[in-house]
Amino acid sequence: MNKSILKNKSFLGYWGSTTLMRLASNMLQFALAIFVLDLTGSALIFSTVLSAIIFPRIIGTPIAGYLADYKDCLRILKLGALGLTALMLSFFLIHTLITPLNISLIYVLVICLELCETLISASEMKAVICIVDENQIAAASKLSSLDDGIVEILSPVIAGFAYGLFGIQAVLLATLVSELVAFLLTFMHLSCYRLYDPSIQLMKVIPD
Repeated sequence: MNKSILKNKSFLGYWGSTTLMRLASNMLQFALAIFVLDLTGSALIFSTVLSAIIFPRIIGTPIAGYLADYKDCLRILKLGALGLTALMLSFFLIHTLITPLNISLIYVLVICLELCETLISASEMKAVICIVDENQIAAASKLSSLDDGIVEILSPVIAGFAYGLFGIQAVLLATLVSELVAFLLTFMHLSCYRLYDPSIQLMKVIPD
């Protein structure tokens, strides 16, 4: 593995922010699944909450592709992280100060969360070419794959521990903090514009 990639501050910011966003999303989804079953005891309602993510993906995937091709992908990541932070702050305050989460609010939370994540998904995958040299792309991909596996293992453990001891409010807070830190890490990214020329199918990277 090319160790010089670990000296690339832009990549470290990208790596840290995307890792925390995935960790936050997985923790919240795992905890919400348990919470819905505890709240309703209904497998049917539980399955409909899970299936609600289909609609944001259908709507958001073409838009995500357009944003990744024609807009600054790192700026899209930054805005996406900000949007996820604002979303989690809103639902944390609603649950804490106004009314506890109910099934309707959970539907809204799941759909909004999935829509935000879908809109930035393509930009996240393609952003790596903006922040690493050509000879570091393979190393960057390996690190991202490694950290995906770690996140998949750790997120249900952390979410289950937090939910079991402190309830859904603790998971909402942990998710909010993770999204906030992820947003702050995006400021380590070097801004760039990625322009797509459909006539030659070639991506061009033009630094600011």
